[in-house]
Amino acid sequence: MDSAGTLQALKVTMTKAPGSFRAQGWLSPRVAAAVASGTRAVLYQGPLRPLCPLVPNNVNSMAAAAVAAPRLGFDGVTACLVADPSVPDCHIIDVEVTAVPEGGRALTVTSTRRNPAEPGHVTGSATRHSFWSSVQACTGHGGCVKLC
Repeated sequence: MDSAGTLQALKVTMTKAPGSFRAQGWLSPRVAAAVASGTRAVLYQGPLRPLCPLVPNNVNSMAAAAVAAPRLGFDGVTACLVADPSVPDCHIIDVEVTAVPEGGRALTVTSTRRNPAEPGHVTGSATRHSFWSSVQACTGHGGCVKLC
């Protein structure tokens, strides 16, 4: 959709237990408050770019979405970070893609990924396998990647 010019919006919502965030700067007190409250809290919602340096260990999926949609990029992709103690053993990523409206109506596609995770970990257990599979696919047969 991005390369065809039909992508209007891309929103990535990441929901994790409050203890799974490694926040810095002004976001750190919000995470601490979420931990103390024991209730679901939206920590951030807005453009992705300013969020990246505040939780660099937690935004890799969001950053990948921005790279995949360069017309929107880090300033056009909407990021939503949610602390939710009711999901202590998984990380949930919701991706909502919206097309440019045609005839007054727009196509919207929503996808949800539930990645098992140890309590307090910033990365889910399926992430390492997914990353390694991608590296193997890029090399053709699981061989080493040649850097030039």
